[in-house]
Amino acid sequence: MAAVSATLLASDLEVRRQLRRLAPTILLRTILIVLLSEFAVMLILDWLALDWGVGTAILDATLLTLLIAGPLYLYVFRPTAQLTGEAAAAPALAALRQSEQRYRTLAEAAQDAIFVVNREGIMQYANSFAANQLGRRPEEVVGKRQEEIFPAHEARRHLEQMERIFTTGEALYEEAKLPIPCGELWISNRLVPLKDDSGQVQAVMGIAREITEQKRLEEELRQSAERFRQLLEALPVATRVIQKNRVVYSNAADALLFGYDQPEEVIGSDAFAYIAETDIARLRAYAARRAAGEPAPTRYEAQAKRRDGSVFPVELSVTRVIYDGQPATLAVLTDLTEHKRLLLYESLLPVCSVCGKVRDDTGTERGKGQWRSWQQYMLERSTTSFSHGFCPDCYREYRRRAGLPEQPPSHHK
Repeated sequence: MAAVSATLLASDLEVRRQLRRLAPTILLRTILIVLLSEFAVMLILDWLALDWGVGTAILDATLLTLLIAGPLYLYVFRPTAQLTGEAAAAPALAALRQSEQRYRTLAEAAQDAIFVVNREGIMQYANSFAANQLGRRPEEVVGKRQEEIFPAHEARRHLEQMERIFTTGEALYEEAKLPIPCGELWISNRLVPLKDDSGQVQAVMGIAREITEQKRLEEELRQSAERFRQLLEALPVATRVIQKNRVVYSNAADALLFGYDQPEEVIGSDAFAYIAETDIARLRAYAARRAAGEPAPTRYEAQAKRRDGSVFPVELSVTRVIYDGQPATLAVLTDLTEHKRLLLYESLLPVCSVCGKVRDDTGTERGKGQWRSWQQYMLERSTTSFSHGFCPDCYREYRRRAGLPEQPPSHHK
């Protein structure tokens, strides 16, 4: 609003200045035209030699008006109106030119290709960057049809896009790969309709940006993700990736562990559907702490649940990773069923049922240890001291075998 007011004020001041400058010329021309016209009327009336009284005066005024009107319009009113009109429009035109120049400067400074094409497919504007991408100068591009600038298949595609925009009035975005002498060039191209006051599309402005490096990085990321998937698939242990408490990846070992034929049967399901109800609350708390960036256990045991509902012990090793560009949890699950069985088996101490010796497998393969007295075994592994004597049953048996009379158990030592 302030800019509009300033422009109107400048226009008014310019009109007044032009009127002050033209005032002497206007006055001089007016006087000259009146005098010459009056002189011409006097000659005409004298030549006609009319003596009509008031009629002659009326004829004099009529002829004078007719003779003055034309010259006054041609040499006074029209030039004045043109000059004042130009003066009034000058600030607005200057502001328009300044604005246009500013936008042109911005377009020329941009590191994007910017161009404008009209309904006939003729390039109306192209900045230096756009022309350079085509291997030409701007003046070699402006005014040319698209068929003269792009290869035939590219020009055809551009024309189809333009026709769609002129028909629908909607912007269009695309990513395209263009062949160049030294390889390939990726560009992102946004086509924007330029409409007049009535809403009709008069031209299309295109903004193209080279994204070759971006595409290269995306391809490297895709290949890296594919290698990551192949690595997980090759692991002989159950491995899954969890995002927002949903399984988004499962390898063959993971599916097999939980009783499924294919990983696809696991992917997309609730991660806690495979945990026994007694452990769900604890594991949910761990997951919430990890998602919030708070410290949480990364290795713990839990009871897992197979497809058939059976429960078995597992050890989970979890870590935070980026999967498909989003934070995720990588979980490795180890079935502890066999491990627990082995621990129980190894916790049993073999004892001879005849002589009472124990087998000491310490430091050797299980089953190949030396048989030793259990007293010696305990003395080496415990600080407990022993005092020897008889239990009541053994004391009675001892006296019986020795032929001694039976005594009450309280008398033995």
